[in-house]
Amino acid sequence: MKMEAILSNLSEEINKELFRRFLNEFREMKEAYYVQNYELVLTKAGKLVELTFQILSDLAFEEIPKQPDINQLIRRLESDEKAKKLNDSLRLIVPRVAYALYTLRSKRGAVHVNHEVSPNFIDSTLAISMCSWILSEFLRLFLKFTGRDVLDLINTISKINNIPLIEEIDGYSVILKPEMTAENQILLILYFKHPEAVSRRDLNIWVKKSRSRISSAIKVLISQSSIVEVDKGVYKLTTKGLAKAEEIILKYHRSELIENGEIS
Repeated sequence: MKMEAILSNLSEEINKELFRRFLNEFREMKEAYYVQNYELVLTKAGKLVELTFQILSDLAFEEIPKQPDINQLIRRLESDEKAKKLNDSLRLIVPRVAYALYTLRSKRGAVHVNHEVSPNFIDSTLAISMCSWILSEFLRLFLKFTGRDVLDLINTISKINNIPLIEEIDGYSVILKPEMTAENQILLILYFKHPEAVSRRDLNIWVKKSRSRISSAIKVLISQSSIVEVDKGVYKLTTKGLAKAEEIILKYHRSELIENGEIS
């Protein structure tokens, strides 16, 4: 469903400009997750926490703080008489979920026992789920749709549609969209292997095209400065190539969602 359709069917109680910004940040957060930019996911989570408390403050007190004092707002929402008009979910539960998300975002600077395993993926997956829940609560309480339509929209939003284009099986890269061009397949393989380099031998096995087509694709990508030959027959992505690979992932992700009727 398009953003404008959601905004035009919101209750007048909620600030539509703040909610527009919330929807934009949420969309960008999920896109960052699909391209495995987990640091950006967590940055967006922090922004969504800020917007959540701005929306709650506006609903309860008709105040929109530029930098919300989260602890103070939680206490006010629990005890201030003005806040008693709000649904208990908005007054008590949403702030606590947002605070947990804030804690996740701000306290991960601590030293980890296992330095080899980054928590960013699991943190990002949790952050996406928590932000989806907060958004779903806002929609449940303020969207002027029938119950069935609201439920369908919430179910769509709550999905983490990490549609795979490539899968690793015992070190073997399997392209799940073999109809993609040889150039795109090579970019995806190098992207998922990054920062490791990939040999021509492995590309011959993994790319679902003829060897002559792979050779032509490699020449094209080198001429476009998307990949570089770091050793004889061994290739890595450039910064430009990384950006192109992310564009491919987002393009295919969006087309799948449209095909499945999950967005329009």
